[in-house]
Amino acid sequence: MEIHGANQAMISFTVKSEVPMTTDSRASIRFLNLVGDRYLALEQGDPQAERLSDGATLPVSQTRPALNLTALFNGFQPLFAALNPEDVNQLSMNLIRVLQGEGGTITGLLQQTGELTNSLADRDQLIGEVIVNLTTLMQTVDGNHQQLGDLITNLEKWTGNVARDRFTIGKSLENISTLSVTLSDLLTETRPLLKQDVAQLRRLFTVLARPENKAMLDEALETLPTMLSRQTRIGVYGSWYNYYLCEFTGGIVLPAELADTLPPDVVKQIAQFTMHSTVDRCKR
Repeated sequence: MEIHGANQAMISFTVKSEVPMTTDSRASIRFLNLVGDRYLALEQGDPQAERLSDGATLPVSQTRPALNLTALFNGFQPLFAALNPEDVNQLSMNLIRVLQGEGGTITGLLQQTGELTNSLADRDQLIGEVIVNLTTLMQTVDGNHQQLGDLITNLEKWTGNVARDRFTIGKSLENISTLSVTLSDLLTETRPLLKQDVAQLRRLFTVLARPENKAMLDEALETLPTMLSRQTRIGVYGSWYNYYLCEFTGGIVLPAELADTLPPDVVKQIAQFTMHSTVDRCKR
């Protein structure tokens, strides 16, 4: 193929010797399918015409270009928009075949188009209902146009702010990813310790639930407000506290070799003893 000018080309092809090519033969470009595949079609013309010699060229007047599918589809666009894809393909292919002279007639094409438009007319009630529903929808939108306008304006502002802060948001997402990994590692490391703490808390609550311990806890909670109030008054003098020890209970555990050298009653007294103060403030 050789390009001639801006919109023409010379195409070289061969035909079998038994196919007669005459000075009246014609060549045309036709569409094979809707995808855009094309082929070269040859017409014999007048059988009585003079046969062409080898290497002869058909003049431009005896050639025909392919159909302009864009113009064809644009012309039928309103009809195509109302059909399903299968009907569009069938009608389009029939249009191409009729216009290329491959079969069918304009009458048959119009008959098929009429059948398709009749099927659309059968759905007139459905189309009417859709139009009514759309009318109601548009009336509702019109009645709330102020709120809709505010929504669109605020949405535009929000998207603008997000666009301006996209780098900050991106870095935040990276930091969140790092935080998630760190938190996951922390939970993995602390899970055994938390399990032990929960087990010990269960033991603690079991001990506190005993009647004698519950009574002591109730007494401590009851006197706690008074004690805290007094502690507050003591702490106003400075960053220290003055305490007077009125009673102390404790014990000393002696090594076995030292305990064997002392009398048993002395060891018992040292192991558990109580000290009392006799000052007046401790007598209250």
